[in-house]
Amino acid sequence: MSAMMNTNAVLSLTRQHFRNLGLTLPAALTGDLADLDTAASRTAQLGRRGALPAAILDALMADIDPATDAAVLTELARQQLADTSVSSILRDEIEQRRRAALTTHAPAILDALTPVIADADKALTAARELIGDQLDLNDGAVTQLRPAQMSAWGAAREHAARVELVAQCWGIVAEFARLADIHHDKRPLVLADLSAEQLGQLGYRPQPEAVIGAGHRLALASPEEYAARCQRVDQEQQQAAAKAEAARNAALTGRRAAA
Repeated sequence: MSAMMNTNAVLSLTRQHFRNLGLTLPAALTGDLADLDTAASRTAQLGRRGALPAAILDALMADIDPATDAAVLTELARQQLADTSVSSILRDEIEQRRRAALTTHAPAILDALTPVIADADKALTAARELIGDQLDLNDGAVTQLRPAQMSAWGAAREHAARVELVAQCWGIVAEFARLADIHHDKRPLVLADLSAEQLGQLGYRPQPEAVIGAGHRLALASPEEYAARCQRVDQEQQQAAAKAEAARNAALTGRRAAA
């Protein structure tokens, strides 16, 4: 989906997620975008209303051929650059360069998310050790806690919310930059290295953060790791399907022999 989004939308969402997570976008990316924004602001200076007629008149009054006058030629060039069609082409070029900048720096954006997941895994693990493996982070669960468990539960809940933001941001950026093709039924593999059986236990088209409720350890994947996790799950699913088919065939053969 995010591969179809325009650059401004992806940048806006990414900036929002990074602000909410307390993170800073890579300096190289912000520098490239600032340069493009500065250049874009200068496009308004390309054309100057009334400057061309004034330059022509000044040349005539000075007995200079306007066709050879440097000021006239400059203003004529400015008028051509300010033409609507040229401005449209220029906007397209700026959009392409912004897209290229975001795509180039996408791996660094994803890398910046890794510590958030590492910290969340520590907090969630600590909470499970103190409260129990069946860690319930819903609002009503707080009434079942002992006072000594409250702090760990609150930290786990806060980190779980941050995990959800990371999964959203990772998906937006990775798909926009075409670093990953995220399947609806394999989204949890962004956050955890699961077997096919573990993934299947999360249900139909599970949300990425479903791995938290299931008690799995978190490990944010790189795009390459995500692809490898998907491939391994596919292989395990194929093997399980082949094994089930073989068992059905054996059972059918046994019934026929008994008959």
